[in-house]
Amino acid sequence: MKNSNKLLSTTFTLVSFLLISSSFSSYASLCGQDDRKPSQNLKVAKLVKEVKSLKGCSAALIGKNCLITAGHCRGHFKYAKFSTWNKTNIAENVYQLVKGSVYGHNDLYDHDWSVFNVQKNDITGKYPGEVGPSYQVDFSKPEVSTPVRVSGYGYSSNDLRYTQQTSTGIITKIDGEATVIYHNVDATHGNSGSGLINEENGKLIGVHFKGGCRKNNKGSNKATSIFYNQKLNKAISICLSGTFK
Repeated sequence: MKNSNKLLSTTFTLVSFLLISSSFSSYASLCGQDDRKPSQNLKVAKLVKEVKSLKGCSAALIGKNCLITAGHCRGHFKYAKFSTWNKTNIAENVYQLVKGSVYGHNDLYDHDWSVFNVQKNDITGKYPGEVGPSYQVDFSKPEVSTPVRVSGYGYSSNDLRYTQQTSTGIITKIDGEATVIYHNVDATHGNSGSGLINEENGKLIGVHFKGGCRKNNKGSNKATSIFYNQKLNKAISICLSGTFK
């Protein structure tokens, strides 16, 4: 009986590990070699449950106090931290989530997005968009082969892990329903919620939410498209007006 229980325990542990690994790898996809470089983009935030947390999701500032991220990050953060590219925590760069302002959708297939508002900083008394720049949102139709960029706080196997890094690539495909933009920009666990930026005009066209690239340069990562998601378009307008309740 003891051996049987031990076998069941071992089997359960192995299955759990495989499930966790599978879930982790779905967001952790490098498209060939890791081409990411350190960056200091003031429009990019790290989303965390605790101010001192190292790991979290990424987000893009798209207005005075409106941010956009992945839907599966919703419910897993309380703070947005800016200027944290070197793992430091500066109180003037931390903004608390406005309760009740988070609106989004998460099915990990094509409608994975969330928008929310943050409060004024406790020290400066200002919103992040009042002390730094924000992205403009591009509501126009994206095109295949458009050069794109992803910046965020993804995992690395070196000292850059969960610091801000950036990488570029192109749009490789847009699905039949046109709700997902496939791209080959390096993105790992922690990059979920990073804005997909059109390198030609610097505007945000999507939200990275899932991996799919492989180190043999096959496959593509995925981003929710702004243009083809009417609910997201409406949510962005409400978020920018600061009227979420």
